[in-house]
Parts: sequence; structure tokens; C-alpha cells
Amino acid sequence: MPPDNNKPLKGMSILCADDEPVSLEILAEILHEAGATVRIASNGKRALDLIHTHTIDCILMDIMMPEMDGLTAIRAIRGMGSKVLIVAVTGAAKMEAAEIMAAGADAYMSKPVMAANLIDLIKIKLIDQPPS
Repeated sequence: MPPDNNKPLKGMSILCADDEPVSLEILAEILHEAGATVRIASNGKRALDLIHTHTIDCILMDIMMPEMDGLTAIRAIRGMGSKVLIVAVTGAAKMEAAEIMAAGADAYMSKPVMAANLIDLIKIKLIDQPPS
């Protein structure tokens, strides 16, 4: 069956972890419109809880969050042996890309996120070039 160009992320389960309700709302709207099922977490600890109880294809992880920050959560996810796609989404201008990638993120995007760029990144990483 050919891909649905109107719903390029149809059938995908994406976890958005961010402590900013407005950011979560924007990300969820972008992903819902692209056909994804979206789960939300307000911090890294809650994201880890959801990973244990749901099948997740991709995680959009904010870096600066209370209780457990994004880098700590990414390291914990990779420490569990998970190969889930993790895209760091950060507004921290001082955050070094090398530090984000060294923690185990597969990619990163700066806020504000452009919808088309986010969808394209997820499609490329999950659909066009799935992890081995």
C-alpha cells in the first residue's frame, strides 16, 4: 500500500517529553495532523515510565526538564539497550550538539520546531532508513 502523503506518520507511536505545556501542545498537534499516535510526558522520569508500558517508535525529548532532565533520560533509555529513535528538541542555545549526541540522541532540533522539518526528520530516520 502506498504511503498516505496527508498522514506521513500514520501508525507511528511518538512520545513527546517536555515540561512546557505549550510546547507539548504544539508538538502533539503537528504529530496528530501527520497521523501519529502521541503520548506526552512532563519530564524524563515520566517518559521512562511510558517507555516501559507502551510501544514507542520515536521520542521527542526536551533537554531542560525538572525531576529528570532529557540528557539523563536519554542515557537511561540507551542504558536499557533501547534503540528507539530519540530526537532531542531543545531551546537551550548553549547546549552543545556533541553533548546531546554523546548522551545517545539520534538527532536534535532547536525550538521553535518547524512542522515540515520535524516530520521529514522522523520519516527519514524511521521510514526511509530504519535502524538495523
